[in-house]
Amino acid sequence: METTTSITFITGGVRSGKSSFAERIAIQKAEEIGGSLHYIATGRATDSEMRLRIKRHQEDRNKSGHSWKTWEKETNISTLATEFNKKDVILLVSVK
Repeated sequence: METTTSITFITGGVRSGKSSFAERIAIQKAEEIGGSLHYIATGRATDSEMRLRIKRHQEDRNKSGHSWKTWEKETNISTLATEFNKKDVILLVSVK
């Protein structure tokens, strides 16, 4: 079976549930194609609120029952390109 490449863009307001929704979509896709889950986190913990949000996201992924490979990379995410293959599902989260 040939896999096709696709991009799903999710946007919305602050703390509207975008990340948890995107994680569910990524998990569904990985299960469909037998792929691995990757999470690229571009946010930086600049204050206590942001540290709490990052921690909550990490805990949510750990509790999901699915194996996520997390990449913490604020800039130059293109350097990660060689780490992935055609069956990988990549969730890029940009939090500002």
